[in-house]
Amino acid sequence: ELKLLSALPDFTLVTPLIYHLFLALLGIVMFQFLLSMFFENILITLAAGLFLTVGSIIAAGFEWEYIHWIPYAGPLNFSSTVEALVGKNPAKDVVQGFGLKTYEMINLGYFALVFAVCLYFFKRKTVK
Repeated sequence: ELKLLSALPDFTLVTPLIYHLFLALLGIVMFQFLLSMFFENILITLAAGLFLTVGSIIAAGFEWEYIHWIPYAGPLNFSSTVEALVGKNPAKDVVQGFGLKTYEMINLGYFALVFAVCLYFFKRKTVK
């Protein structure tokens, strides 16, 4: 028996985990939104997302040194953040002043860049 409702979770641990996972997924969300703006068929955007996810898993399997530049590898990089938050492994690549890891800052940059591109194309889009 799990007894999930008998005790409250430790919110001092859960809240940072959700926050860092949200930052890890921002790049993926914006790229999928950009693809959905150009293709009306949802199958194309799903296939592109699946292809990019599998590609990032393969790149992470080969321990590619530039894996943090791939937004679809953000959730894969998230495991090191979890280990740092629970105290198993101290955070090594935390950006000073922000408390964010390098891949999270890169995903925020991707988010801002792709958001600006989406906004530009959305303003130019004609309604049929």
